Amino acid sequence: MPPVLVRFETGEPKAGFEAARQQFDRRGGHTMTRTGLGQGAYSVVLGSGKTQTATVVALTGSTELLVTGTGSLPQAEALAARILPKL
Repeated sequence: MPPVLVRFETGEPKAGFEAARQQFDRRGGHTMTRTGLGQGAYSVVLGSGKTQTATVVALTGSTELLVTGTGSLPQAEALAARILPKL
């Protein structure tokens, strides 16, 4: 598996989760809604060519999970799906 960063943020309200998504969009990230991951989730792929970073962000309860790395978006989503049930 390529390098990956996993971040947890507790005490994250839905409004904060949505605000973070809007920041990605304002910076040209073009987020996409993901289904089946927590109570809300989105993804974004940044960069081009060989330098791409895939990110999946999901909210479960008041915990936000962010998985980002140089692998593919399906890889990031699969890792998020494995972690979420443990939160």
